[in-house]
Amino acid sequence: REMLLEQGRPIQSPLPGAKEPAAKLSELIDLQLDRIRLRQLGAFLVTGAAGETYGGKEDQKLRNLGFKGQCHLLLETRYAEVPFTEIRAEDIVLNIQLWNPLEANVCRKDSVVLPGREATVHMLKEAALKKFGISLSATEHILMLAVGGLGRRWGNPKCEPLKVENKPIKELGMESGEDIIFERVKEGDEPHALKHFQGLLHTANINYNLPARPNDLDQRITTDLRMTLKELKDAIATEVGFSTEEIHLKRSAKAPQWKEYASSLSSLGLIDGSSIFVGEGPPRAPGEVLLKVFLLDSGKFKPLLQVTANENMSVLEFKTVVLKRLCKSENPDVKGWEGDASMLRVREKKGKEAGKIPRDDLSLKKAIPRLADGKELGLQLLSSPETVGPDDIVLQVRFWRVVDKTIDPPAEIVINKSSRLQDLWKRLGQCFGLRVEDSIAENPQDSELTEDLYSEGQPTDPTSVLDGKGKLGMAKTSAFGPPLDVSGATKLKWNDSSLNPFASITASPLSLRDGSILVIRDEDQYQANAGDIEAAKAPVRGSKFRQKKVNDVEGMLSNDEVKGRPREQGIRIHVHDKDSWGVDPEFVQPSGNPMPSDSDSNP
Repeated sequence: REMLLEQGRPIQSPLPGAKEPAAKLSELIDLQLDRIRLRQLGAFLVTGAAGETYGGKEDQKLRNLGFKGQCHLLLETRYAEVPFTEIRAEDIVLNIQLWNPLEANVCRKDSVVLPGREATVHMLKEAALKKFGISLSATEHILMLAVGGLGRRWGNPKCEPLKVENKPIKELGMESGEDIIFERVKEGDEPHALKHFQGLLHTANINYNLPARPNDLDQRITTDLRMTLKELKDAIATEVGFSTEEIHLKRSAKAPQWKEYASSLSSLGLIDGSSIFVGEGPPRAPGEVLLKVFLLDSGKFKPLLQVTANENMSVLEFKTVVLKRLCKSENPDVKGWEGDASMLRVREKKGKEAGKIPRDDLSLKKAIPRLADGKELGLQLLSSPETVGPDDIVLQVRFWRVVDKTIDPPAEIVINKSSRLQDLWKRLGQCFGLRVEDSIAENPQDSELTEDLYSEGQPTDPTSVLDGKGKLGMAKTSAFGPPLDVSGATKLKWNDSSLNPFASITASPLSLRDGSILVIRDEDQYQANAGDIEAAKAPVRGSKFRQKKVNDVEGMLSNDEVKGRPREQGIRIHVHDKDSWGVDPEFVQPSGNPMPSDSDSNP
């Protein structure tokens, strides 16, 4: 007490109904000790209710009461005529409030202490009626309403009538410090407290921006979370001076547009203090998405345009929509290009990398994973028509420039999956300007190469097209393992003579699939530079280290030491039984000393 007086801290009484402290700081010195007590304050910081008292435990040591580290205590005083109520750690202290329907407000406040494990709703009711001095008539009943969290700085807001009187308090999830509203209701009357607190429960302040200031969420509207999104949109449109068809709503600036205008605000996850984004422009219909299209040129993406599309339209129909926008575009990157929808290649955009090419006959919803507002797609402008149908596969072809000692990025080739190896060779020769070996240039059974075996088209990367007519060489590689370099390309199986030129490209052993990677080269250039390539082969990674390790081991075995290292010595550790050896179990036999034989050990 003297320590508290020296620090000059104010003293307040938590006793219910007390408008002033039972004692001021200056009066503490004159109070008798039976009017002052300490109790736990840690629970009060969380739940708003003071914790356990220490009645009858004044003579116990602090450590036996659980005091350690830093503890928060409450110094509580009482009036002379009001006795202290002892509170155990497991007890529940609830704030009870009596509702006055005439004033539409709380008229009396008090608190009750209930035994935590045994307390029921009926015990709460009886204790509250006794505190308030209420005696119910035959035509009256009491409404009990748990309103924890409403208007408080802690707890989740709720408004729950307590109807089952034999229900344990603990099963309802109630903790110390919660508020319980009591209202006397006559038979046939509607309870006012329930309507009032349900209104508080669903009342929320929603922050939003003006369409002209998208980055400033400085506007606020008070609404009921039970109203629909359309009603909120109408209210916001009136506030900002727009019609409802001139704005749209989002959860945030980068989120998809809301289209569930018949849903309630609470079902959309909005709470008091939530923020929404108000955008200028008409809302999109259900099933429509806003797609961001980037121009893919020389392996780099450039922002091109934004297109609103229906998720059920096909990829080919989407290309037609994009083509119409390109014809009106003033972008210098596409202004001089001329073509139709079949000369557009759409593909997924994965960060800075280009993804797969969707098939023309699939819907956008099926062809593009996670289709939503803001989805980014790449667009390539081709020099010849290309169609990706259900019977086509897309191969990635990389050209090894033997003279330059580089390997180009992948260029996609669309080819029918029923094509023969001979057709693939011819296709690669046409696309990359290389001649095909005479032995497979013609099929003795069918020398005519039909147009429907593959789609026409050239690699869009101009660096992939060669000058001259060198001989075509081909090998298949895998997407797994380290990135392909010149050293790795020399180890591939080139121009496999066991492959049947008239077999299907999807059959074993070639087994080409969507995304398979082929590497091609100019065989004439390779033969001319074969000597330089073999001499410049990079050493096998780690070979010098392995050879050094072998030399070190050989030196250790012969000379019993390695230069630059301390002499190594083997250690033998045996697990033994003290009873059989008569020694301490933690004993470890040093290296070099004789060990007991296996027969002496006792497993």
